[in-house]
Amino acid sequence: MSARALSLLALLAASEAQNAITVGWREPVVPQTQTVAAGGTVTFAWGGFHNVFKAPSRVAWDRCQTRGNNEAINGGAAGGRATWQAPNTAGRHYFFCTIGDHCQNRLKVEIVVVAPVPVTPTPPLVTPVPQTPVPTQPPSPDLFEMAEVTSYPTTLRADEYTLQMANPPLTMRMRGYNPTGATMTRKAVGPVLRFRAGDTVTVRLQNDLRENGPVSTGTNSYHEPGTTNLHTHGLHVNAETPEDNIMMDVDPGTSFTYRYQIPPDHASGTHWYHAHRHGNTALQAGGGMVGMIVVEDAADEVPAAVRALPELLLLAQWMVPSELMAIAAEMDGGAGDGWTESGASGVQPGVGYLTVNGQYQPTATVEQGQWTRVRMVYSSIGAAVEFSLRNVNGAGCEWQLLAKDGIFVDDAPRALNTVFMGPGNRAEVVVRCARAGSFEIVGEVGGQLPSTMLTVDVTRSFRAAAGDLPTFTAKRPAYLAHVYQGVENQGVVVEEHSLTLAGAGGGCQVRFDNVQKSYDGVVAHGAMPLGSVQKWRLDGARGHPFHIHVNSFQLGPDTADTSGYFQPGDWHDVFFMPDGVSATEIYFSVDRFRTKSILHCHFLDHEDRGCMGFIDITGGGDGSTGLSGTPLVSSDMTPAPTPAPPTPAAAGAVPVTPAPPVCAWEATENVRLCSGANFVLDTDVFGEGFFPDNPHCPILPAGLSADEMVTMCQDVCGPADECAGFTFYTQGLQGEGPMCCFRTDASNKDGPGDNVCYEKAGWSDACTATPQPPVPTPQPPVPTPQPPVPTPQPPVPTPQPPVPTPQPPAGPECLDISGNSCAACLSSNGVCAPFTRDHCALFGATWTWCGA
Repeated sequence: MSARALSLLALLAASEAQNAITVGWREPVVPQTQTVAAGGTVTFAWGGFHNVFKAPSRVAWDRCQTRGNNEAINGGAAGGRATWQAPNTAGRHYFFCTIGDHCQNRLKVEIVVVAPVPVTPTPPLVTPVPQTPVPTQPPSPDLFEMAEVTSYPTTLRADEYTLQMANPPLTMRMRGYNPTGATMTRKAVGPVLRFRAGDTVTVRLQNDLRENGPVSTGTNSYHEPGTTNLHTHGLHVNAETPEDNIMMDVDPGTSFTYRYQIPPDHASGTHWYHAHRHGNTALQAGGGMVGMIVVEDAADEVPAAVRALPELLLLAQWMVPSELMAIAAEMDGGAGDGWTESGASGVQPGVGYLTVNGQYQPTATVEQGQWTRVRMVYSSIGAAVEFSLRNVNGAGCEWQLLAKDGIFVDDAPRALNTVFMGPGNRAEVVVRCARAGSFEIVGEVGGQLPSTMLTVDVTRSFRAAAGDLPTFTAKRPAYLAHVYQGVENQGVVVEEHSLTLAGAGGGCQVRFDNVQKSYDGVVAHGAMPLGSVQKWRLDGARGHPFHIHVNSFQLGPDTADTSGYFQPGDWHDVFFMPDGVSATEIYFSVDRFRTKSILHCHFLDHEDRGCMGFIDITGGGDGSTGLSGTPLVSSDMTPAPTPAPPTPAAAGAVPVTPAPPVCAWEATENVRLCSGANFVLDTDVFGEGFFPDNPHCPILPAGLSADEMVTMCQDVCGPADECAGFTFYTQGLQGEGPMCCFRTDASNKDGPGDNVCYEKAGWSDACTATPQPPVPTPQPPVPTPQPPVPTPQPPVPTPQPPVPTPQPPAGPECLDISGNSCAACLSSNGVCAPFTRDHCALFGATWTWCGA
């Protein structure tokens, strides 16, 4: 479409926008959108309203946040009409009306301001159009690989720094863990804490934040920005000091050493840690005081194929700088925090950024055709995100779900379209791309247009494409035994309660059974006995993400989700219910720890303002529910056959020589294998089509010694010097492990010389062991006559003489530049390399096979 046509369309749209509109109450109960011309007037005439507010951001509008940094456009007067003058520039603005403190969708309106677009006359065709240089964007940075801690004790230092980002241009004073300088170009995310079940994890938290101001406004308000503590979100550990006690304070200039005793049966998974001091959690955690936790897989917990996958660790954060600054300004009754508010530039009202590992839109790399395990953590003050893959067609990418909130789903991996995450959720997925290229992981936050979080380059691989992963249900400890259905039949008593996150004061309050109140840190909302199984009716999770400490919970049988992302029995410790999902019941075991179980809304500003409580875990005993854990079940697990009892030979019977192994041709692979040798066939270790004659290679099974590998290779293929293109490798070019019988000629099964290797190794076409000169081959055992014995005896084979090992052809010794003897060819740098003649030519090396 021409520039003139586009301009005319813009003018038409602007002309349709009226200069004055009236907005009134209307059905259906969804937010409405109205359009007004730039500079026009909007009149709100909602009967019976108390106040009309202009929200500072789409996020606040989505959440009906009616208190805080909102503009009361009618001066706060109740009732009547209110007007608003639209600015002279195009944009979107968000309003809600309240009845008392209540905000409903039917009382929300989005005003789209349309500005006229001037029409630029089209110059004559003969007049050259000057070209305006397109400003270049700074190159996308490589994804920052977060530091990892694997030995303890370690130290986390909470400190302040100035963030100076070039893209987008933003300067802002921040807080984080272990910042590397006073000024940083990325956010200072904490290191990854990596450990195993049974470990003792010792973390010293050093608080280097500035001192608090002289005024503190009290419990359920933003206050004391310098005091902090640490929460290990998702871990099944004690909530008492010195472990996960979020009721304690670490004041500025002091430190505290946390010692977490990780239970020996703790499940592996992806979790995170963050500041959790009531009254400043939104400022500190929402501003970047966060880090990732990885509890590593045990050998018997998930399939080996999953444990061996390369990992990509992604700590995603949604931050609206103007929202963070507004929270800082409210600190201690408006005294402010003395840090965040000053020295900022590039802050745009309501504009947020989706960062990963502290960076904005970096680039990561994965290998074509191979699975990559992606661990994801999502942090936000108060907005959910829905992740999806974009621009995948070129690379042919797919992803599948392994785990949510650090606990594997049943029958993983699960088919996946999008990943929905509320604040605090985690997800583990696996990604595979069939072709080289690139794709993007994009996030849709708070109803805004999807934005790119990460670009992923898919590099070309010369390895064979990985097959599908095995379907599995991970090993589960007793505290994660399924309790969402059928436990009554096991003699377990299920205790029932109700939990509601009820809207109040622009935020919410916790109502447990019939007790509704704001957090006071002293009086519990209720109690539950240690060792019990709990069934709770959960209400309010569509507007408030519910989080509980210590014990994760299962979604109940009534869970329904058309996307399949949420399913009955899925484990969570944060549950935020999107549209299209319904769930009213959660179940969990009260296992092991007699402590306080904190629960709260994971909108951090709601939590800071009182939407939090705790349940006392009471009672004696060992804390066991009496339920048992379950072992790993995987589709790649082959049950060991039960051996038949030996049958005694009849008296005087002659021992029967076992038949030689049956050889089977793999016609499509041009490789002949003896099934008795237990080889595994690799389709093409260098990638389809890398060699025109499509060679293939059998990979030896693991657990064999080098001598056994050589023997097996020679049994099937013969020594390399007599196998016309076959050889034995102790390791493949891509590090795949021991290999043998690599065929590089173009002959097929029926082609000339196809059986040479096998015949020289002692195998005929019928796979019968026959001597083939000049290489001696093992002879079948010769039975020795035995005298009759009343009691049946097992056959005793006659020992055979050792088989001579074939020697390489005679000729001068080949040495590399270091004087090492070469058995194949020299690479281009003069070092021995286990390549065949064709490989040498491919890599430009010189063939120096002795006698060739």
